[in-house]
Amino acid sequence: MLAIFLTVLKIIGIMLLCVIGFILLLLLIILFVPVRYSAKGSYKEKKPQIRLRVSYLLYLFCLIVSYNEKLDYYIRLFGIKIDLKKLKNKKKRPQVTSCEASADTDANDSSDKKDTTSDDKEQTSADEELGFFEKISSKKDKIEYYIDILTRDTTKEALLVCKDRIGKALKALLPYKGKIYARIGLENAGTTGKILGIYKALYDYIGDVVVFYPVFDSEVIDIEFNLKGRIRFVTVLYHFIRIYFDKNCHRLIKLFIKNNKKAKKTKESRKEKA
Repeated sequence: MLAIFLTVLKIIGIMLLCVIGFILLLLLIILFVPVRYSAKGSYKEKKPQIRLRVSYLLYLFCLIVSYNEKLDYYIRLFGIKIDLKKLKNKKKRPQVTSCEASADTDANDSSDKKDTTSDDKEQTSADEELGFFEKISSKKDKIEYYIDILTRDTTKEALLVCKDRIGKALKALLPYKGKIYARIGLENAGTTGKILGIYKALYDYIGDVVVFYPVFDSEVIDIEFNLKGRIRFVTVLYHFIRIYFDKNCHRLIKLFIKNNKKAKKTKESRKEKA
């Protein structure tokens, strides 16, 4: 009997190890195997043409979206094409509307509206006024609390770390190959100038991919792009873990969570009093 019991325990242990191993393998695949994407298209003479492909696990899963006067999209799973439009149309069912039911509901709504008295209206208006003043006072406290947090030196250091890490995470999402050529001139030259200013501000992050030509003497929108990229979730996760475990960032997150908990407690206490 003891031998049988030990054998059963051994089998259960092996099965548990297999399940844990499979889950770990799945997590490693999700984190380290990149999602690959490619996009190409153009926008000329107000006519967009786009083709987007997203693949995973050596094209075992592939999503293709294209637009050329009409939208078309489908997926390939292990080489088998699955038309998403047909699946969507199958799920749609005709809705039966009843005129009598709508007439009854309208009649009930009108009778309910007539039953409301002037005393109820006065009471609700008084409650709204009290609630309005309470909201103003609570918001004032919140604003003072956040100003105090944001003016600290540790907060400034935390924001610099966040800027650096989020910038690196965004760079990891950008295409590694290809270019976007944008030649834009709007009716208002000032708006074109603002777009140029935004482009220059983001040049460190998008300058290798996006080439922007401003046009100030005519109105034109001419865009061409051909891009290839990959996204590794482990890279993005790494940068956000670094943000979380930075002492200044962690302290800042704690302060925001603490304030949110306080706000929830005050709301609950007000509800209980009411």
